[in-house]
Amino acid sequence: MQKIDVEQIMAEIRAEIKEKGYKKEDLKFQDIPIPSMPGTDNGKFNAAELQNQINACNKDWNNPMCFPFPGNNPVKKLFQKTVRKVSKCVFWPIVNYQNKFNQDVVRTLNQLKYYVDADEVKYTARKKQIMEQMEKQTEELERLYEELMHDKIKTISRQLMSVKWKQMDEIAAREEKDTDMIHCNICGYHAVRGSFEKKETECIFNGGKLIRYVCPECGVIFGPTKFMNLTQQEIDEDYKVHYYGFSEGSSFDKEIEAFYMLDPDKDGVYLNYGCGCWSKSIQKLRAEGYNVYGYEPYAPETDNPYMITSQAELVKMKFDGIYSNDLLEHLLDPVTDLQFMKTLLMHPDSKMAHSTACYIYKYEYTRFHTHFFTGNSLEVMCKKAGLEIVDSRNAIEERDFICHVFQGTGDRVDYKSCLYVSEHGERKGGNIILHEKGYACGPYMTLGKGGYRMDFAVKLPGRESIALKITADKGKKELFVANLTEGANEVEFTLDWLEKDVEFVISNDGTEDIVIEEAAMF
Repeated sequence: MQKIDVEQIMAEIRAEIKEKGYKKEDLKFQDIPIPSMPGTDNGKFNAAELQNQINACNKDWNNPMCFPFPGNNPVKKLFQKTVRKVSKCVFWPIVNYQNKFNQDVVRTLNQLKYYVDADEVKYTARKKQIMEQMEKQTEELERLYEELMHDKIKTISRQLMSVKWKQMDEIAAREEKDTDMIHCNICGYHAVRGSFEKKETECIFNGGKLIRYVCPECGVIFGPTKFMNLTQQEIDEDYKVHYYGFSEGSSFDKEIEAFYMLDPDKDGVYLNYGCGCWSKSIQKLRAEGYNVYGYEPYAPETDNPYMITSQAELVKMKFDGIYSNDLLEHLLDPVTDLQFMKTLLMHPDSKMAHSTACYIYKYEYTRFHTHFFTGNSLEVMCKKAGLEIVDSRNAIEERDFICHVFQGTGDRVDYKSCLYVSEHGERKGGNIILHEKGYACGPYMTLGKGGYRMDFAVKLPGRESIALKITADKGKKELFVANLTEGANEVEFTLDWLEKDVEFVISNDGTEDIVIEEAAMF
């Protein structure tokens, strides 16, 4: 049995008390130095710090009844065990009480965190609700603002039109004389103003007094000359301001009826000429499977790939059919415009369907209607434009609809005039002459699915043949290659689907000139 030296133990305890400066008075909690803790409070809430503290409390809330004895001194360990047993009845209830208190504190902190989290969810949901309400209110304010601005712009544009055309009427009254020579754009008849029969009315679109004239030769009613004599730029501006102040009614049903009078094929390509910014027929017909495009020079630029707004883009295309509603009466020179539209037709048997109530003298109360095709003016216009009427429908009484279907009188469509000629080539005597390194290409058009027949007539001095390349996608895709020989050549090719930017390319890689006498589709 090991001998215990109590005096030595007590001496060591006294030395430790003296070394650490303990006094005889009872110790208090505030007398015990506590080391500073990291992350001291800076007076601001920190969610991460709260979570860290709660994690620490959840881990360390349960204080052990005792800690392992440090060191290996058997005497100290025996003494400490003795003290622990003697003091157990005093300190263990305190430790248990402290653990119970710690447990309550940790639970409280956990509940506080749950409350914060729940409140955060509520806050997020409420914030989302408020943002959605604000977004709806903003949209409503923007809508109201646009309506208000639209109403103001509409009012201002109408006032501007009223003032402008009142002044124009005053100018016309001073400058338009009965002795002025005026002429008919349909048949070319010309005479002094005073010799024409007049028809007078008022423009309901603030365009002032309207005076029109009846051509004694073809019977067309044309005018007002105060509008027709404006420059193209002035007319364009007048249309734009007009559309700010007034809205056109829907012509949807009439456009659809005119389109179907073309007997359309879903493999063909069609154009709504002068479709306006509001037409919905293109969308409907494309949904039904038809390849329909729209042309409206007064429409704003758009990303819509099926809306054409410039003539430069329009001339690159060819169509199996063209249709319009309420277009012809707006044209200042209907013969020239119909001749242009004819150049857009793909085949000799391609057709145009133009509907308007102005084939008779109706809807005369707007300055924008410059021609009413009364008398025999329609027949004269067709003859001068190289067209003939192949179908008609008159339902003016039932649904205010008159439509005529026009077709070219020739057996082929000229493509030679549409070709681009390089710097090493020239146009001479109605032909295209390609010098060494010269080439001709074009017309970058859209062709639908189907078979095509073309006629190329060439002169090839000093050579047997020359290659004709038919490409698409601006030359990136080769569709067909044919060898053209001296004289007339009939070229046939087939497309399995719609192709864009189709061109015909002839290049002179020799030294002798090549002459292209004809390039036509039939």
